[in-house]
Amino acid sequence: MSVRRLIVPRRVLITGATSGIGRATARRLASEGMEIGVLAEIPAQVKETVAGLREFGEAFPVDADLSKPEATQGLWERVEALHGPVDALINNAGIGLQGDIMEVSDADIRLLFEVNLFAAMSLSRDAVRAMRSRGGGHIVNVSSASARRALPGLGVYASTKAAMHAFSQALRIEVAALNISVTELLPMSVKTPFFDNARNRSARS
Repeated sequence: MSVRRLIVPRRVLITGATSGIGRATARRLASEGMEIGVLAEIPAQVKETVAGLREFGEAFPVDADLSKPEATQGLWERVEALHGPVDALINNAGIGLQGDIMEVSDADIRLLFEVNLFAAMSLSRDAVRAMRSRGGGHIVNVSSASARRALPGLGVYASTKAAMHAFSQALRIEVAALNISVTELLPMSVKTPFFDNARNRSARS
């Protein structure tokens, strides 16, 4: 029986780290001595979050618009070239969408899959490649309870999270022999700006 070697993260990259779950996680990990890579779309928010985290520990900015496929191309390599090896990736970035299938557009659907799933899959692949060469690491995927029980009007959002759930389950098995751990979180409703920022294509509030 092989024994897994524990990797204690020193440097962590968190997507969607400027608000909500991502920001709270960044503060907690920074206070525990980890260096945090703050990845988000809006540079001003990234800069402000990094400044706040430096009250607790080390942090650095990573500006990237995950709605654009090209944003993740070579991103992991650039981050490590500038800041050193990253021991853990937290795929937290996500956007919401309310609307029945007749109310949402193709653009809405593709946007949600780009941010909520495709970017996470791309970053996870590149993280595994780097972590494998160093003997281990940790990937955390923030999914949603809606991955297990979709509600009317949230079908597109739930579909992205169900896909994230399936991906996480498979990834955990695929990388186990590489000493890479995969954790999935499936939170229910959380008091964050997520719902205020979600796109609403319906007549309901």
